[in-house]
Amino acid sequence: MYEPKLILDEKPKFSWQKIPDATSYSVYLIQLSSPHDVKVIWQQEDISSLEIEYPGEPQLELGIVYLLYIKSNLECPCHWRLRPQCCPVIQVIGRVDAN
Repeated sequence: MYEPKLILDEKPKFSWQKIPDATSYSVYLIQLSSPHDVKVIWQQEDISSLEIEYPGEPQLELGIVYLLYIKSNLECPCHWRLRPQCCPVIQVIGRVDAN
């Protein structure tokens, strides 16, 4: 189980640890409004670095739970909706309003 992270920035940087022999990663930010209302709101594929900055659009909503799903080119071919237990997922809790 991963620890929830509180987002304080409108354009947070997401980073992860290198997986041995991986050459690229795909990153998906998933909004969880309810267990049955799940949607990918942002994704980037074929990333060679170990971090990426979220562009700020769509804006992260206060109080909404998001999952940050990072998949390497070597990981299992499962789909996070079907078998989330075999893929690394970080829970991200809505950003804090600066006002």
